[in-house]
Amino acid sequence: TTVYNAVKDIPGITVTERHDHSNKVPYAKKGNDAAVAHGSYDFKFINHTEHDIVIHAENSKSRITITINHLIE
Repeated sequence: TTVYNAVKDIPGITVTERHDHSNKVPYAKKGNDAAVAHGSYDFKFINHTEHDIVIHAENSKSRITITINHLIE
């Protein structure tokens, strides 16, 4: 869900597979979540930009932060 929300509005990145959670989740509105389940549900996207991207994740006791950056050489 956190990665989905980080990439969904970036120009040049297209989400190709996303699934709602089967139950309501307290941390995201319906349609802003992305369920992943080994062997069935996956989350996939394609980077159509001219640059590679770097996904940086941090967590603390109460927060997960995902940052997406273009890798420009």
